[in-house]
Amino acid sequence: MKPLIDPKHPFFRKVWVRWASVLIPFIWIFIELSGGGWGWAILMAGLAAYAFWVLIWNWRDPNNPP
Repeated sequence: MKPLIDPKHPFFRKVWVRWASVLIPFIWIFIELSGGGWGWAILMAGLAAYAFWVLIWNWRDPNNPP
């Protein structure tokens, strides 16, 4: 089964791309909350937390294995 976010994809090599992929869903949470969309805000919170976990917290450079 393919992961939802593949951290080994070349798209995520740049640090700013990884951070943007995490911060945009976090920003979207506040946009949804300001409009009263609690369901979408909770969904975005889960997506943002997963993106943070995969792309920031557990990210390993595929070109430099440990």
